[in-house]
Amino acid sequence: MLLYLLYESAAGLALFRKKKFDEKSETVEAIVIQSNDREVFLDGVKLKAFAAFLKSDIGLRNLNVLNEGKLTDELTKFLAESLKAVTKKGKKFQLAIQDKNLAMSINSQLGYNCLCTLQTHELFRGIRTHFTAFIKGSEFAKEKIIAAQLGLTHVYSRHRISEDVDKQDKHILQSTALIAQMEKNLNTFTMRIKEWYAWHFPELTKMVPDNQTYVQLVKFIQVRR
Repeated sequence: MLLYLLYESAAGLALFRKKKFDEKSETVEAIVIQSNDREVFLDGVKLKAFAAFLKSDIGLRNLNVLNEGKLTDELTKFLAESLKAVTKKGKKFQLAIQDKNLAMSINSQLGYNCLCTLQTHELFRGIRTHFTAFIKGSEFAKEKIIAAQLGLTHVYSRHRISEDVDKQDKHILQSTALIAQMEKNLNTFTMRIKEWYAWHFPELTKMVPDNQTYVQLVKFIQVRR
């Protein structure tokens, strides 16, 4: 059965096809070995279609919607156009999706037989590693892919922060939590020092109850003679 893989990137949507895929016989370890060998992986996986995001806001909208496991107009159109030839011929195929919720949405709304397994996850890992090699020669060079990823990350982060109702108090809350964690760690470290040094100088624990003074004395006394 034919296997197609839907890959969402910061630059756009891509559809790949895997040659000779058998879920039962092809193990995860075998796919990992293939992914580590660039020439072998590029020979077994082919890029069939690619639709670039022409604007950053289009990529941001797709990222937000796809993260919720929902379909976008761009994705629906891309799949319909890319798989038109296969569906017309009546060939059976499976569509590998990275997210299970998105796979369920595609299956229920578009009727495609979706697949989301450990084997397909490793195939997506290989695609992510060699993605620039697949689109080599196109307008999206390696530098542009990195720039697109960085730009979309910044836009996505600003968008998520702008929706956070607690953004004004978040720094204060995190600082308070950090101070509390530091105090907890200091108390733990002091208790360990007292426990360990008590084997050498047990009387000092009752003589000096203050933790800071105790640690300073340990540093000063060191080995008791």
